[in-house]
Order: sequence, then structure tokens, then C-alpha cells
Amino acid sequence: MKQITELKTVRIAFDLNLTDLIASDVSLFFISLEAAFKKHPNGFARHCEPRKDQEKLYGLSWTETLDLSRYAVKKTFLKIGVHHKSRQKYEQAPDKFQGKYYCSVYDASDHHRTFYYRNHDLFNELTQQWLEKFELAEIKPSKEVSLTK
Repeated sequence: MKQITELKTVRIAFDLNLTDLIASDVSLFFISLEAAFKKHPNGFARHCEPRKDQEKLYGLSWTETLDLSRYAVKKTFLKIGVHHKSRQKYEQAPDKFQGKYYCSVYDASDHHRTFYYRNHDLFNELTQQWLEKFELAEIKPSKEVSLTK
């Protein structure tokens, strides 16, 4: 099966129809994760909160990007992902994603960063559902409307 790494963001923002992706914070986080995975399909690292000692090194934190508190970021992520408290626990886990779309791994040895990975198989299933439901594969451009008289 071909791996789908990008969707039409506009359609995702308005057509989410899954019980675990309904809340606005979850939808926003979902879209933010997908924007990051578009650039880094094999995973990426990001801090939950800004770190004064490494401000410029890794870009914006989740609290800055989503305008949520640290608690809200963690609670929101757990609705669509699973968190591993260390690299070792992640590597030992028999099911790294536990049936969710994403997983995060906190790595204290690597500048206290959290790494994010996507469950490509589950995401591809979701994408196929959207493509079938909304027929995104066959969207045709609309006719141009002339505004001149």
C-alpha cells in the first residue's frame, strides 16, 4: 500500500468526523503534528514548553504553537497518541503505538527533548476512509467566476 504523507489541510480541518478527533484542541494538535510530519515523515523532536537555555536551537514549543498550557498539551496528545517516558521503555514496548495515531518518546539524554512518531499504518487507514467518504481523489476545480460586468 502506498504511504500517504499529506492531505488537503482544509478538508481535514472541517471534515473530521471521528469521536477521538472532535475537540478543537485535538484537531489543532492533529493538524500541527501533520504539518511537522510533512517535513519530517520519519519523526521529529519538539519541547513541550520553551527552554531558555536552548531557545533558538529547536524552534517553537507545543505551548507556543498551540497556545495551550503544558497540562493541556499533554492531556490533548494522549487522546490521539501514547507517551513513552524514556527511550528504553519505547524500545522495549511490544506495541509502540497501542492502537493510536502517534507516539511520543521523552529522551532526557538528548537535551530533554520529546520525539514524535506517526503510526503510518493506522494513519493510512484513516486517510483511505477520508478519501472514500469525501471522494477527495476526484475533486475538480470549480468554475472561475467573473466579477466584471
